[in-house]
Amino acid sequence: MSHYALQPTSREVAQEVLRCLIGLYAERIHNESHRAQPNHVALEELRQEREALATLLAKVIDDDATAIEQVLALVAPRVKTMVQTRSQWVAAR
Repeated sequence: MSHYALQPTSREVAQEVLRCLIGLYAERIHNESHRAQPNHVALEELRQEREALATLLAKVIDDDATAIEQVLALVAPRVKTMVQTRSQWVAAR
């Protein structure tokens, strides 16, 4: 068996990127909602963005080529930046 058969498809990569981003949004929503004085406007914006990502994920799961391209071109770099920023923040704690 060739090791190339184990390479993820663009669809799988897009799904993982979106799941990671949805998880990061869930963490931000959790943290904001547990503050002494949560910013309800920010919470609503985060929830709306998370919902939009979930809708995009559904399109990717359905193998929508345009959605997959959008995730790989626009969303993946955003996730990378968010993960790096979060990692730096955690390391500084």
